Amino acid sequence: MGEDAPQRLDAYRQTMRSAGLSVPDGYVQSGDYSKRSGEDATHRLLALPDPPTAIFASGDAMAVGVMHTLQNLGLRVPEDLSVIGFDDLPMAAQARPALTTVRQPLREMGAEGVRLIVRLAEGQDPPAGPPAPFPTELIVRASTAPPLGPAAAAGAAGRES
Repeated sequence: MGEDAPQRLDAYRQTMRSAGLSVPDGYVQSGDYSKRSGEDATHRLLALPDPPTAIFASGDAMAVGVMHTLQNLGLRVPEDLSVIGFDDLPMAAQARPALTTVRQPLREMGAEGVRLIVRLAEGQDPPAGPPAPFPTELIVRASTAPPLGPAAAAGAAGRES
């Protein structure tokens, strides 16, 4: 698990609270940012008595694993479940459907890392306290859609027949 995993989980929980939404028991699953852990978590989520209508994976590779599992089970993304990742790795735009994700400013993060290394190499002390958080941006792509309510689902089924 990455060092920032607790912060990502805290931000998820805080965002859900801010939106007036609860996080039901079982909805938070552990993973290691790999495609395989996304696949495994998806099976556990779908086995819940009341499975989610959307899955937010804390990494894009995990989200791709989520989408592959859903598709292998005959579920459609985003019609049956929406999927969101985090990082905006190149695979996010290349996935089918293209993955909605949270973009981190990787260039700026790398530049800050280099500045810190140079500072340490010059014998300076590291900055006191934790680094300031970098801003993120939601990149909306094709893997998300509003959930279908019972009436909308019935209407969609009626159009398909």
